Amino acid sequence: MTGTERVLEQWKEKEDLQDLSHATAHLIYGSSEGRFKIRYAPKQLTKEEVELVNYNYLDYEKAMKLYSPDKLKNGFN
Repeated sequence: MTGTERVLEQWKEKEDLQDLSHATAHLIYGSSEGRFKIRYAPKQLTKEEVELVNYNYLDYEKAMKLYSPDKLKNGFN
C-alpha cells in the first residue's frame, strides 16, 4: 500500500484500518508518493513485515556497516 490515494481507498474499505486510524495516518505521512524509495533496516521487524507495506528492506547489520552512523554528521554525507 503506497501513496495517500491508495491508503485512503483501503481505509474506506477495511474496518481494521478504520480501527487503526493513527496507523493509517502514519502510512500516509511516511509515503514517498512514488518520488523515491524508502528502505528500512529495523532490528525487530522481518523483511516480510517491512515489505507488506511496500517499503524496501535492508538487513540491520548490513546497514550499520554500509552507513557507519557513528561517522555521519548533520547535513550532506
